[in-house]
Amino acid sequence: MQSFKNLFSPYRGLPKEIYIIFFARIINSLGGFVHPLLVLILTQKIGMDSAQAGLYVTLVSVISAPSMILGGKLADTLGRKFIIVVSQGLGGITVISIGLIEPSMTMAYLLMLSSLFFALCSPAYDALLADLTTPENRKGAYSLTYMGFNLGFAVGPIMAGLLYKNHLDLVFIIDGIATLLATTLIFIFIKERKE
Repeated sequence: MQSFKNLFSPYRGLPKEIYIIFFARIINSLGGFVHPLLVLILTQKIGMDSAQAGLYVTLVSVISAPSMILGGKLADTLGRKFIIVVSQGLGGITVISIGLIEPSMTMAYLLMLSSLFFALCSPAYDALLADLTTPENRKGAYSLTYMGFNLGFAVGPIMAGLLYKNHLDLVFIIDGIATLLATTLIFIFIKERKE
């Protein structure tokens, strides 16, 4: 029993904002339906061949890098919370809009746009965690938020798989709603932080 208590000891006494981010990460990744199904969506629903889908996924990864660099700079100048709320909110709205259209190349382009929005907020999350913690509790805070991501991601793809064949629109709409719920938690409970 004592070893079980020790397992959670790094997560005790963290700032309350860290727990909010933890729950936001669970919600966001629980609704993270699109990414695990991306290649299937591109090939089976949009009609790309496997080479085109592979190129598309690679291109999304490559163009996300400059977006993350820009997101880091914007987080330092405009504020971490501002960048998270705006970019993640726009990403969520974009994903919901994808659920309202028929599978097409427009869907693929909107998926690319949403990936850029989500990449923008990634450095802001890391900077926000660093701002909210001290060197003594930082490791526990990062570990807890990554655990939140993993907990949600363990369940989200299963739900996505059940919806994929007959309810592709719900895959996008639920993903977008989960993103907006997570963004709302950040908006309400986290104070703005700047460098």
